[in-house]
Amino acid sequence: MRGATVICYARVLHQAVSPKVIKEVRVAIIGSPNVGKSSLTNQLIRNDVCAVSKVIDTTRQNWVTKLKEGEVQLTLVDSPGLIGIAHAKKVINTHSESKIMVDPEKAFRSANHVLVVCDATSPGQYIHHRVLHLLHRNSHIPSSLVINKTDLVRQKTKLLELANVLTCGYVGGQPTQLKKVKLGGLQKAAGNDNFTINPLANFMEGKSDEWKENYNKVINKATHKCPWQESKKVFQTETGWPHFNSVFFISCENGQGVDQLRSFLKTQAEGLNHVVEEDERPFKQSPYIIMVEHTRAAFLNTVPADIAYKLRLKIADFENVGDEINVIMDVICEKERWANLVNKVLRTETKKLEAKFSKLFQCNVNLQIQLKYHGKLVVSEE
Repeated sequence: MRGATVICYARVLHQAVSPKVIKEVRVAIIGSPNVGKSSLTNQLIRNDVCAVSKVIDTTRQNWVTKLKEGEVQLTLVDSPGLIGIAHAKKVINTHSESKIMVDPEKAFRSANHVLVVCDATSPGQYIHHRVLHLLHRNSHIPSSLVINKTDLVRQKTKLLELANVLTCGYVGGQPTQLKKVKLGGLQKAAGNDNFTINPLANFMEGKSDEWKENYNKVINKATHKCPWQESKKVFQTETGWPHFNSVFFISCENGQGVDQLRSFLKTQAEGLNHVVEEDERPFKQSPYIIMVEHTRAAFLNTVPADIAYKLRLKIADFENVGDEINVIMDVICEKERWANLVNKVLRTETKKLEAKFSKLFQCNVNLQIQLKYHGKLVVSEE
């Protein structure tokens, strides 16, 4: 692979020579599939690093991204949507120890704040039991609720009702009286006695001994090792998390509320007692991974998802010459019919990807995608 070992990754990958101590907030972004975690990450770091598509399971591993503004660095970990092993095996042909299964919990390891992203248009008004499982296992880490897709909700009072359910009526440790929806932070008033939902401090009150035993068993298991039905059974009557520090109403579609959320996260930054080397890259992933996952996302948007999930993508050649990157990517298809379907959108999607990569890497990127079936190239009939 030419240039694979000595690559400057163009101007965007230039590393400053002098390390500097800064403040940093390390944020784990979690939630159910397709709620907008990757879109939110991109907006917060002001860069389209994370692959996004209209189909679930686009994010298959943690994406570590960052934004440095002034003396503050936001380090965001965009995690895969929480799924069960049955879905992982059936839909995306993977196993219980794959990154899509284990990475959501790994996102908590170095986090000092957690963002739980929920879809305002979701028909069920509750936080998913797998998300609750993670929150209960990591209750020592401060967290905030982010309600996305608010632009699709006409009656803003519905957002207030949803926030009340998802927070169990508590924000920042105080019962809340929601006054109005403001894109950005949730306005609240403490001292309201109208709420009857107990905070987590009283979570066990009224529970049977059998339930408490099941809860303790479930919480002592890593989320990806906890059977789906076990966590569902334990949390089936729980709708939310009463320990959110803040609630934010946002729209990744039009960007409303994102600036306020970013500003809030900066206030959560902590002074570091170690030296952080300055690095202009907004990502930690290699360009190979970024290119492969963005290409997969493009196919998820343009060919049937059951086919796109099973395409095997790999970088066949990567050459960095000055301010230009030349890439050859192989797309290996199990069936010739798949290759023919992809061929129909290949030219258009390749041009879009070249433009996206050129912007991300701040140099000219030439991308050639080769479709292969049984080791042979499949060319377009056009």
